[in-house]
Amino acid sequence: MVDTLLVNRATTGDRVAQGELARQAYPHVLAFCHSQVPQLADAEELAQETLLRAMTRLTTLQQASQFSCWLRGIAANVCHDWHRRNRPTVPLIDDVAARGNSLPH
Repeated sequence: MVDTLLVNRATTGDRVAQGELARQAYPHVLAFCHSQVPQLADAEELAQETLLRAMTRLTTLQQASQFSCWLRGIAANVCHDWHRRNRPTVPLIDDVAARGNSLPH
């Protein structure tokens, strides 16, 4: 997906390299995020969050050749967090019974 030389430059703090790395990775990250969430607008936000996390944590990347896998892992975690935050809530049976309501059908 990306050039390891570019990744190496980005990990040393080269802002131009970081910008280029993010530009090259964005379409791939967006495609992954959109495969995980139905709305494109949500996927775009998640892709941006993924790249922001990645760029601020580049020093944790141990091998430039593993950048794509590392980035996908970050994207998977970002999407997982989104699903956890946006999970529909279902009332507990005891709560419904206490209110005298029936469960939704």
